[in-house]
Amino acid sequence: MGLAEFTDSVSYQRSWALLLEAATRLHTRDLAARLGLDATGSLGPEVGDTLTRHLTPTPPPPPPVAPTE
Repeated sequence: MGLAEFTDSVSYQRSWALLLEAATRLHTRDLAARLGLDATGSLGPEVGDTLTRHLTPTPPPPPPVAPTE
């Protein structure tokens, strides 16, 4: 990868990060309200922690163990 491609890649990554941050800021209050959280006023760390818990995927349960004979 040459310098031009690297620079384009970094520029793309920065643009993508800004887009994600803007979308997050735009929709966080609505998401919190839909999840039943208090979305009036400032969204503090408590709301952020609760949203994180709601949005963090959990691993699927292990498959059942077949009985041995």
